[in-house]
Amino acid sequence: MYADDIQIYTMFVPTDPVAVDTAIHKLSCCITEIHDWMKANKLKLNDAKTEFFVSASPHHLSSDLMKDVRLTINEKSFQPCKSVRNLGITFEPSANLSHHVTLVCRNVKFHLRNLWRVRRFIDKQTCHAAVRALVLSRLDYCNSLFSVLSQKDLDRLQRLQNSAARLVFSAPLRTRTEPLRLELHWLPVRQRIAFKILLLVFKSLNHRSPEYIDNILIRRSQVRTTRSSSSIWLTQRLSKRRAGETSFPVIAAKLWNHLPAAVKMASSVEQFKKAIKSHLFC
Repeated sequence: MYADDIQIYTMFVPTDPVAVDTAIHKLSCCITEIHDWMKANKLKLNDAKTEFFVSASPHHLSSDLMKDVRLTINEKSFQPCKSVRNLGITFEPSANLSHHVTLVCRNVKFHLRNLWRVRRFIDKQTCHAAVRALVLSRLDYCNSLFSVLSQKDLDRLQRLQNSAARLVFSAPLRTRTEPLRLELHWLPVRQRIAFKILLLVFKSLNHRSPEYIDNILIRRSQVRTTRSSSSIWLTQRLSKRRAGETSFPVIAAKLWNHLPAAVKMASSVEQFKKAIKSHLFC
């Protein structure tokens, strides 16, 4: 619950008609109770801003069972939305975040065009600060979710970062960006995603993160003593479904288990940031 927003989640088996009907009935009853409570307390539930969203695999979404899903509240019927925005992230039914990348690209290109117009009037340091505030901040926002992105979407984000690097140095369009990013100490987009995920894992293992993150990361017990037994290893809980390969626990375990023991054993967050950034640059 938020000051001006209420979100309700429920899970169901998309191949079971009874489970789908039960989930819809639960949502309808819950929202009706909230509506009645708000009315009794001289408040109003804005039906016009109510959004109904169903997330499942493309195969299940295309089935006849899912095509007829509707939510009814006080005799008003709602169809599933094609996308919803939650805390700045735009989610689609298939949860691939492709539409969110499109919106990020549109926003970042707008700021890049404006910065190019004033680039000759500002120095390199000022331009670098503006790019960090207007461009990199948008590329990095919630990028721990970007493990589900396709290579095509990752390339779209990488091209934006390359354009930002050329902007800082006022470099021509065909200039290679690897030396520019290295001088600016910018990790590529894929490595920035790995950096954010590994930082979340490090904080979780050192009891500096919310409990819900701790609960989805499982430490692997050491069967025998080895030279690397002092470092922490994670177990990958991979489901049989293909989507499980891009889930946070699996991606986090893969990235963490491939780190050198010296990086894992960092004594502080700042030391870990420096060590992991040097490792990812290599």
